[in-house]
Amino acid sequence: LSSIISSLRARLAPHNLSNTPIIVFCKGGAHSLTHLDGLGADVIALDWTCDPELARDFVSHSLQGNLDPCALYGSHDNIRQRVRDMLTRSGCRRMIGNLGHGLYPDTDPDKVGTFVDALHEISEEMLGSSNEELQSLYT
Repeated sequence: LSSIISSLRARLAPHNLSNTPIIVFCKGGAHSLTHLDGLGADVIALDWTCDPELARDFVSHSLQGNLDPCALYGSHDNIRQRVRDMLTRSGCRRMIGNLGHGLYPDTDPDKVGTFVDALHEISEEMLGSSNEELQSLYT
């Protein structure tokens, strides 16, 4: 993975894309967080089995993830609560809210919308609506 990341950075540089964030995802990789953190990626994506609080202890980079995609089979209220729990455990700073693996083909698109809306609403609430950096992401 390290050589792939180095090669990718080298290929992006001549195109003026050196600032393109690189995300590394290793399903079931909780036992390798320290190793993943040293690969040179900008973001470590977590699957839904990894405790984000634990990840914060081993990862100095930003995190992505990690709601269990099966949560989207729950009620809209349950999805919002699961998003709140995820963001509370992982913290909103240096965190890209996402699913911990991807969508199942039969996932209700309305539930995906609830997930995305909850990420925006709850992270804004947690960070404070006056946060200019956060506001700039939505405009």
